[in-house]
Amino acid sequence: MHDPAAILAMAARTLDFGQPVAFIMLGILQFVVDYQRSLDVVRRLLAAAPSGSYLAIDVPASDMDPATLEAVRAWNRVGSAKIAARSYAEVAGYFEKLEVLEPGVVMMNDWRPAPGSPAGVRARVGGRRPQAMINSIGSCWSTSGRSDPA
Repeated sequence: MHDPAAILAMAARTLDFGQPVAFIMLGILQFVVDYQRSLDVVRRLLAAAPSGSYLAIDVPASDMDPATLEAVRAWNRVGSAKIAARSYAEVAGYFEKLEVLEPGVVMMNDWRPAPGSPAGVRARVGGRRPQAMINSIGSCWSTSGRSDPA
């Protein structure tokens, strides 16, 4: 993840970067602990993406649920690779110059929930409350023309 050029070179063996692609970065960016470095990685990947491409991310939320910050601290005490939570503003920064799809940058469980689901409900998985995660999807095209993610 720290070498976007290598990622793009390997992906080009399979993907046609002349056609829209999707960068699905679920559970990845928190492992690039330095925010500016993670932002640079995303921008370099998007610079290779043609119009009509997408970016999807999720990361632990640092400013939406105190339990998530404690979970990140606990991970960092015992995990072999450190992780970082991101603020809402930092997550929105990944989508700068992209057309963000509705409902925008939101908590994961609020991203297009099933009809009738109450907003903000956190599912219980294996009897354990999952971390608060922020996610969104953005397109490399805006309605007014090609955006420049670089």
